[in-house]
Amino acid sequence: MTLCRTTRRSQKRSWETGDWTIFPDVYTEDGVYIEHSFGEFRGRKAIADFLVRCQALPARHGVPARLEGVQLRGGLAGHGGRNRLVIPEKPGVHFDLIN
Repeated sequence: MTLCRTTRRSQKRSWETGDWTIFPDVYTEDGVYIEHSFGEFRGRKAIADFLVRCQALPARHGVPARLEGVQLRGGLAGHGGRNRLVIPEKPGVHFDLIN
């Protein structure tokens, strides 16, 4: 299975189950996750801790993120995505975060 397919399946499974400890498994122990709104997280554990905390926010419920793609270069892999934060108390109000 390709890295891109593995990453997408892992992300989809996390959305479907609500278990955000699944998705960080695609990162290596020395992986780096850059979230332009929240900062940089180094290492699988730090990435997992951030994702679990972030996805627990009430504004996240039921809103799928979209994986934009995976790039491979010189043994390194990276992906970007778009997360939509919806404010349940304010219909029609949302924020798109690109990471």
